[in-house]
Amino acid sequence: MQHDRIKKLKLAARQDEIEREMERYELFIAGPYIDKSKERSDPDNSSSEGKCIRFDVFKYYEEKWHNIYLGEDVELRKIGSSHYGSSSNAVFFERHYITKNIDVLIVFPDGPGVFCEFGDWASTPSTCQKMLVIINKKYEGKSSYINDGTAKAAKHFGAAIVYETYTDFGAVIARCDNFIDIRASSARVEKLYGR
Repeated sequence: MQHDRIKKLKLAARQDEIEREMERYELFIAGPYIDKSKERSDPDNSSSEGKCIRFDVFKYYEEKWHNIYLGEDVELRKIGSSHYGSSSNAVFFERHYITKNIDVLIVFPDGPGVFCEFGDWASTPSTCQKMLVIINKKYEGKSSYINDGTAKAAKHFGAAIVYETYTDFGAVIARCDNFIDIRASSARVEKLYGR
């Protein structure tokens, strides 16, 4: 009898493991402009530490079969144009898609475009609660509007703010994986309670 119980427990654990392995997430990765159709060595993807780490994180999660979105995606622009008509713009169509469809928002604030995006998202609790902001460690403790303003506001509304060296892919991806795991665990709890 004890043998059957142990066998059943092992089977249940394996079924849970398979279910977790099958989970796929909707990830939006924001940062300096990259071109996902080009190689990493292309200047569009490698001319700054921010571009390199964003490209590498994009490729890592693409290989794990998650659905990855970038602000550069033409499809998001089309969806926004259809929904907002003549009022459509990058701020509206990104916010629209992120609030309605994204599970995890990863932000690498390393350039003027993403500074603006981050500023837009930082004061919205529903966006911040799904947002991981990875700031280049070389800026940690330095006075700046990002550190003293936007990052603090986003943290107040539930965002995770961390500092990592952009050239340390292992450390950056560990932060991303951990954040995704936290979000996934929360989603499993919500599902358990039928919410």
